[in-house]
Amino acid sequence: MSVMRATVMAILYLGLRAIDQRTAAVHALSLSLVAILLATPLAIADVGLWLNFGATAAIVAAASLSPRPRQAWLRAPVALVLASLSAEVVLMPIVAFVFQRMTLAGLGANLVAIPAMAVAQVAATVTVAADACHVAWLAWLAGWGTHLGVVALLGSGTIVDAAPWLTWRVPSPPHL
Repeated sequence: MSVMRATVMAILYLGLRAIDQRTAAVHALSLSLVAILLATPLAIADVGLWLNFGATAAIVAAASLSPRPRQAWLRAPVALVLASLSAEVVLMPIVAFVFQRMTLAGLGANLVAIPAMAVAQVAATVTVAADACHVAWLAWLAGWGTHLGVVALLGSGTIVDAAPWLTWRVPSPPHL
């Protein structure tokens, strides 16, 4: 379901850009939420929807409010840390309410997981394209890159094993 939501958001945003409707990302995000809720009204009770849109809204807000570093080599790392931190802060109350957990592990995990996911996605796309074009050596090489990206992505979740103090239980909120 989260992949479908992300796809709807991307299609709406890119579709608007394609017809020269330059809009703020927050408008595309809002339109996506309305489209999803019109199609499936019960999605409002889906925690995945809260997490998807909460994280995306936090990242969009942080990106629009924060200044960019002058040095080009600093832009990507600063954006990665800012995106991770903003999503963690905004999602913390939701995670505490739904899962009765608080964690700071996502900050460290995302520093590995986000680049690893990018490597896995790009390499997998190249793998499929190279295989379709019958370029076996490139498909093998890109497949190996996909494997490395996925291994790194899965490994990023082991931060809690190495540092269990980064996550702790919190009491359930009182019923109102």
